Amino acid sequence: MNFVDLDRVSLRYGEDDSGTLALHGTTLHVGQGEFVAVVGPSGCGKSTLMKVVTGLWPATAGAVLVSGREVTAPLSIAGMAFQNPTLLPWRTTLANVMLPLEIVQPHCRRLRHERAAYEAKARDLLALVGLKGFEDHFLDMFTREELWLALQDLWLARKPTVILITHDLREAAFLADRVLVMSARPGRIIAERAVELPRPRKLDMTYAPYSVELVHALRERISAARLNPT
Repeated sequence: MNFVDLDRVSLRYGEDDSGTLALHGTTLHVGQGEFVAVVGPSGCGKSTLMKVVTGLWPATAGAVLVSGREVTAPLSIAGMAFQNPTLLPWRTTLANVMLPLEIVQPHCRRLRHERAAYEAKARDLLALVGLKGFEDHFLDMFTREELWLALQDLWLARKPTVILITHDLREAAFLADRVLVMSARPGRIIAERAVELPRPRKLDMTYAPYSVELVHALRERISAARLNPT
């Protein structure tokens, strides 16, 4: 069963034909519990793709379905994690995890009476990514490869549906079940590669011949897309 379906989706920024056409005829299917990475040339519409999937920006044309329902507004069942660090340095690890619950309804309304239960869930999540005992610490940023391992552990434990937008082809090959390649703008999916590596994966796998070949093949496909947008 697919969790995400995009059928010939286009998105143009602006109110008339002079606006930027970011996506055109983009078709994408992501299965329930699948981990998919999306790569492509800079400016190809990767971030726009995520805005469409999560309902942050309505498609100009085509159909967008998540969990079998048409996306017409921002989704409460979807979350986005951004590339840049967003921790508040004056808050502890636990307090950073709790921050969205202090802002977003209905959680902020319930938090006063159910704080202990919410904190217990937050502590469980921190333990899941290897941070048990660090709830009250002010942490340094993780290295990128440490985050790969933490994300892999989280995905293996919970099996959420994940769409990873990245420029890092090693990251895509390490984490994903499939890697999708987008064309130059206006973006669409032009190629895909299955990642045939066992899980859990170890970091040294990224230097194995299979992973190196996969990264080279993806890089060549992106270079071709950059030179030939059509």
